[in-house]
Amino acid sequence: LFKDPPTRANRGTWGHIIAHELLHLWNGHAIEFVGQEYWFSEGFTDYWADLLELRTGVIDERELLKRRATKYDEYRAVAGKLSMKSGGDEKAKNYDLVYSGGLIAALALDIELASRTKLAKSLPDLAKRMYRDFGTTGKKYRADDVATAASSVAGADLTEFFARYVTGTAIVPLPDYLRAAGLETTTVDSAGKPHTVFRHRATATTAERAMWRKIVGTAGPSSIGSAALLAPMPRLSLQIINEVYPWPRATLSPG
Repeated sequence: LFKDPPTRANRGTWGHIIAHELLHLWNGHAIEFVGQEYWFSEGFTDYWADLLELRTGVIDERELLKRRATKYDEYRAVAGKLSMKSGGDEKAKNYDLVYSGGLIAALALDIELASRTKLAKSLPDLAKRMYRDFGTTGKKYRADDVATAASSVAGADLTEFFARYVTGTAIVPLPDYLRAAGLETTTVDSAGKPHTVFRHRATATTAERAMWRKIVGTAGPSSIGSAALLAPMPRLSLQIINEVYPWPRATLSPG
């Protein structure tokens, strides 16, 4: 798999690839769509892959925020004309709309679910619901099935969210969602190229900070020696099992 030994510089990239492909065992194989729903099977998978890297110590929170901001810029640059669902008809051509847009929709929906349920539930609960309704039954899903599952998790009708941002062309107002999680959005000019930066707001309330912790979970250890740069990788599969498969057993752990 690796042409050269992994280094500290590229371990985050490889971690993302491995996490993304492992997640496809669930989102793409265990549950399958009718036609195409790449905004969910690819965009949401990218979202979870970053979180799994954070929770297993492959990346730190600073890198997570940097990635999120980059994806937001990629999404905004192409959003507004074609829906992210329709973009999946030519997903390679519309990569930033489908992958980055799907990731941004996942982030907004994660915050929406946590807010609606007063931090009782979030996106992993949607993952488990999708696996229960489609992974264990062999049924294939459509976009409106994801909306129905999300509404069930939220205890409120979220069909407008999907109608606007997934099957519609409205741009996800991510800064509004991030404020609810204690983050602020700024634009920085680097060598004549403006880009977005996400950072924690100094005046964030306790409730907003709790929202952010609910969304990202607990970061794993980041100080890993050079001889074990990919040591967290096997733990990714266990984390995926604990996150998205509703096993009727105790939480699994390494060893």
